[in-house]
Amino acid sequence: MKLVQFAGAIKGVGIGAFMAATLIACAHKPAPEPKVEQVQLPLVDTYWHLSAIKGVALSYDQGQKIPFIQLSATQRLQGFTGCNRITGGYEQSLAWLRFNQLATTRMYCSARAGELEARLLEGLNSSAVFRLAQNRLQLLDYKSRIILEFTPAP
Repeated sequence: MKLVQFAGAIKGVGIGAFMAATLIACAHKPAPEPKVEQVQLPLVDTYWHLSAIKGVALSYDQGQKIPFIQLSATQRLQGFTGCNRITGGYEQSLAWLRFNQLATTRMYCSARAGELEARLLEGLNSSAVFRLAQNRLQLLDYKSRIILEFTPAP
């Protein structure tokens, strides 16, 4: 008896609607992708390669030494500008990061390396705020504009 009632209900709704409902109910749902939690690298003791200046991505020739900075727990900075070694100090709080007493060696630089060094030093000297997210270190000026961006060295 119930089968007759069910068949009558199917005729009333229509075979097409019944088939569509059956297909939707039986549709295979893909398993959700597992969440991969990315571990954020620390600000201190990471080699940060210079990857962009004022939003413009930098590219390097094969074999070219890549500019980097590394901050220590003793509030010291060391690095390489693309031509010269750099050293100095820094002060940091929750949101701001300021560099001080920066000094470089004085090696002869090609025009390209000299320009890169000047832009890196200018960015370090004008940084006020930093962001550390998705394994990127961004240095921002007082107007919250990104001036330098770094990625961790491989």
